[in-house]
Amino acid sequence: MEGKSSVKVLTVGSAIGSISQLFAKIKSIDAKNGKFDLALCIGDFFGPVQTEEDSNDEISQLLSGKLEAPLECYIMQGDQPLSQRVIDKFAKTGGELCKNVFLMSKSGTVTTAHGLKIACLGGIYEANIYSSSTVAPGFLSPFFALQTVERLLSNTLAKSSSKQSYKSLAAIQSSVSDSQHIDILLSNTIPASITNMSSVPLPDPQLATTGAPPLDELIPKLQPRYHFAAAGGRPPKFWEREPFVWDGEEGRVTRFVSLGAFGNEPATGKRQRWFYAFTIAPPAAIVQPQTRPANATANPFTTGLVRNTIKRPFDDAGENFIFGNVKQPIKRPKTVQGEPGKPPPGYKCRRCDATDHFINDCPERTKPPENYISRPLRSGLPYTRCRGGYWWEKAKTRICVPCLWKRRTLPRGLLGSPSATAFSFRPTRGTERTSERNINRRMLVLSFEP
Repeated sequence: MEGKSSVKVLTVGSAIGSISQLFAKIKSIDAKNGKFDLALCIGDFFGPVQTEEDSNDEISQLLSGKLEAPLECYIMQGDQPLSQRVIDKFAKTGGELCKNVFLMSKSGTVTTAHGLKIACLGGIYEANIYSSSTVAPGFLSPFFALQTVERLLSNTLAKSSSKQSYKSLAAIQSSVSDSQHIDILLSNTIPASITNMSSVPLPDPQLATTGAPPLDELIPKLQPRYHFAAAGGRPPKFWEREPFVWDGEEGRVTRFVSLGAFGNEPATGKRQRWFYAFTIAPPAAIVQPQTRPANATANPFTTGLVRNTIKRPFDDAGENFIFGNVKQPIKRPKTVQGEPGKPPPGYKCRRCDATDHFINDCPERTKPPENYISRPLRSGLPYTRCRGGYWWEKAKTRICVPCLWKRRTLPRGLLGSPSATAFSFRPTRGTERTSERNINRRMLVLSFEP
């Protein structure tokens, strides 16, 4: 088997306890599109733990060998804890639950008879449990922790011996390797940054916010060629990302796929795609670097967009002026030369040439220049020059154009005409700017709105 140039793999989503139905589907797909070399069952295989065990249920039939898998299947832990009877069988056999069914640990790695190196990260991510756990949670817990990820990284340094019999999962575990790179990664959760740099529409916007940040640090070390996840959304959604390339002479390419669940019919809508078939060459059969796919994107884990999972803890004992236990620092006073409210030495008002006040306080500010001649506009209303703008004169009322421009309408009483409710204007053709400087008689058109 090790000399095979390619391996045909079928990956399926969460069975959620529908074991016999899943095996029947796998058998049907294998008959129509096979022959598959192995099947990868991601997510929840057994479903929720039953309070009362039935000796005739599908789990009991599987563990006793009465329910047989159609081909070699690798299963994992998903969202749910595993029952004690499954854990006992795992501990007794090293992972072989029955013929052709192998349960991988939460941080398990296995090298198949075909030479493929598969890694698994089971369980769900919860930030507090991930950082506070002192030991790696077992199958009785639905969560994984920092120790789980560290153990997975150490397990990826294992490789299989050429003398292995491959009769069980324990038999194909191994000794030493010089690389952590793997061929296939199975995880229950999706990475937090996997949607970055992708243009493929998301089936659910939550996929962009519900990922597990620890996977962002794990994947660059493993650089899997294929990565399958089972918990992409609630319920799980199918989403295949564009491939992305890693730096290096090998030109390693990673393809990510989130699968829908096989078990549990959806309440509304059609069932999400729950299977994915592909062909992969074992590492020994690769003789030249992989060609870059035409639809490859930038690597979402090496473009500086990966979220930082190690954050400085919040010091709740520290002082912070936001919460009132520290006074907010006093602003530095401005340095003013001379008396407050008076211009500095050498200052001269540009309007009246006085030296005892600022231009904003000039008494001549609201008066038009002396001997200024009023000119008519299209509407016949006279105007006089006003600081940076114009005064409109109607019924002995002056309105500054810049202020009027911002208001767009004029209150009823200012026009002196009970029949006019508003005073509006618009720029003429070719005029776009509306600053005070370019408000002139060429750009304003006056009109009365009854």
